[in-house]
Amino acid sequence: MSYDRAARDSLESAISSLMLLYPIYGTVFLYLNKIERKDMPTMAVGTTRRVDLALYYNPEFLKKMTPTQLRAVLKHEALHILLHHISRNQYFGYNMKGFNYAADMAINCHIEGLPDGCVYPKSFGLQDNESSEWYYEKLKKEQEEKGEDALDGKGDLADDHSMWGDCDDDIIKEKVRNIAEQAIKAQEKSGWGDVSGNLAQQIIAANKP
Repeated sequence: MSYDRAARDSLESAISSLMLLYPIYGTVFLYLNKIERKDMPTMAVGTTRRVDLALYYNPEFLKKMTPTQLRAVLKHEALHILLHHISRNQYFGYNMKGFNYAADMAINCHIEGLPDGCVYPKSFGLQDNESSEWYYEKLKKEQEEKGEDALDGKGDLADDHSMWGDCDDDIIKEKVRNIAEQAIKAQEKSGWGDVSGNLAQQIIAANKP
C-alpha cells in the first residue's frame, strides 16, 4: 500500500527520538501497526481487525506539526495505551464525550509541547495529576448541573478516539498489558528521568495484575 513518504519518515524519526529519550513512550510504538488514514483529522491509537492495535495518522496533520509537537502528541497516544484508556472506556456507564475529555485531561497535564487548544484540567478549574475516572466524575457532575453543553468551548481533544471499542476485549487488554510491561522494563533500565513520579506511579499501578 502506498503512503506519504515524508509523513512516514517524520513519524519514524519522532518515534526513534522517543526511544532514545523516553523509552516508556517509544517502546509502545514498536508493537503498533502504523496506518495512514486521510479520512481521520489528526492521529489516534485504536484497534484494527478486532485483535490488533494500531497507530492511525493523517499525513497532512503530521506535516503541519513541529518535531516538538509531534513528539508530544506521540507521548499522548502512548499514554492512552499505558493507562488502558482504550478498554477502560467501556465500563462504568461512561458518557463517551465526557470520558474522552477526562482521558485527555489525565494525560495532557503531564506533557509539554502539545499543539495549541488542547484540553487540560485547568480548562475546567480542576487540579492536575488525577486519573481519568476522577476527572470523569467531576465532568459528569458538571454536566448534570449545567447540561450537556457544559463541555463545549473548553478545549479540543488532542487526537481521535473513534477507533476505541470494536474489538475482542480480552485479547486487546492482554496485548495492552504486554506492551506496557515491555515499555516499563525499557524505562527502568535507563531510570525514570524526566517522567514525573506521579505519572510513573499511575502507569505502574494501571499495569499491576
